Amino acid sequence: MLNTLLIVNPVTSGMYLSESLKYYGIYTVALYDIVYQDMISNKNSYSYQMDCFDKRIFSDFRKSSIDDLISLVSNENYSLVVHGSELSLKISEQLASKLTPEAANPLNSFELRNSKYAIQRKLCESKVNYIPQIIFNPFEDDINVLKKVRYPCFVKPLHGASAIFSSKINNQEKLHQFFNQLSLEKVSNYWILKYQEDNTQFLICKFIEGDTYLVDTFSYKGNHYLSSIQYNPKEYISNLPYYMYFEPITEEKSIFNPIKNYVFTCLNIAEFHNGFSHTEVIVNDEGIFLIEINPRISGARGMVNKTAKLAGCFSQVDLLASKVFHKSINEINKKFKYCRLIPIFNIGSNPLPDLQQKLHDIKSIQEICYFKPIGYINPATIVGMGDSFCAMIICATDDVNVLNRDTEIIRKLDMSSFSLN
Repeated sequence: MLNTLLIVNPVTSGMYLSESLKYYGIYTVALYDIVYQDMISNKNSYSYQMDCFDKRIFSDFRKSSIDDLISLVSNENYSLVVHGSELSLKISEQLASKLTPEAANPLNSFELRNSKYAIQRKLCESKVNYIPQIIFNPFEDDINVLKKVRYPCFVKPLHGASAIFSSKINNQEKLHQFFNQLSLEKVSNYWILKYQEDNTQFLICKFIEGDTYLVDTFSYKGNHYLSSIQYNPKEYISNLPYYMYFEPITEEKSIFNPIKNYVFTCLNIAEFHNGFSHTEVIVNDEGIFLIEINPRISGARGMVNKTAKLAGCFSQVDLLASKVFHKSINEINKKFKYCRLIPIFNIGSNPLPDLQQKLHDIKSIQEICYFKPIGYINPATIVGMGDSFCAMIICATDDVNVLNRDTEIIRKLDMSSFSLN
């Protein structure tokens, strides 16, 4: 009987994922690349996890063939193989093609799910809204390539995450400055990029104004199931993008179904038939545009999924449990009319305070999750938003005015490095 789940490199929301799967009694084997063992053991790491999953196996992916990895995990009968992160998509898809071929993504279209550039080109060919972009390697390519760039533009690594080494660029001089300040050693050794192929390639994208949304889904055998759509406004500080908050929207919103349909179309074009996906889109008067598809569960240690559940949505794990393992998931009673997940960046030179104590008067707070210890001070120079996540706060209430007021208070304190009284 098929009753086991295999997750490859679950470094994104690992503890949340493990706890949620154990709640449903789903036996899970986690296969890790040994290079991430120290990272997931570090309490100050974004990917910290402890006592996770029913069975954990570590192997050096660079020295192991697919057959070697299969021999390590082959004692179980698997129902599904899922990607735990975008760090090892190719290996997880190769394992799925061998272990669960009836529930595997086609290997011949792998690049559409792996490359942010390839999926945009495919959307263009399919006459679906896309964002024009070029690939540039600042350490190898001729700088004259940049003469055809139009401004403003947005720059990010081809295989990056969390807005690391990303920036809005307003003119050619600033673009040259951006690339000139990068060092080959720093970029190629940053943990998200270190073990990726083409890890020094960057995308230079047309900058599009609009409202940003994240869309969390689970797919199984070509069917897509929606967890939540969350409004995700950003602001730019020194041209670096920072999330302001995440807020689940309901079907009553006129944009809900158009976003859902567009994302499902993108997943179909990417031939993304199985697994979790965390997709970002931007919406303006010209339509809906794909920013990127991330082939994994939502990050932030499960806080995005927790916010979705407070708002009455099924989590991504709920959907997997139901569709693959036929677990009963009861209709969720919406606990609050309004929910927001607010990131804390603590930009500045002050130590991160005890947030429970500092924000004790804010009654809409439901949960605080620390990514950095109390007392932590952000470095003077950061390479992107993901470097400065200190905490996440879920606020929820039935009064939208209270939510707006509390959001404003928290964000003002955060942007002042908690120096305001």
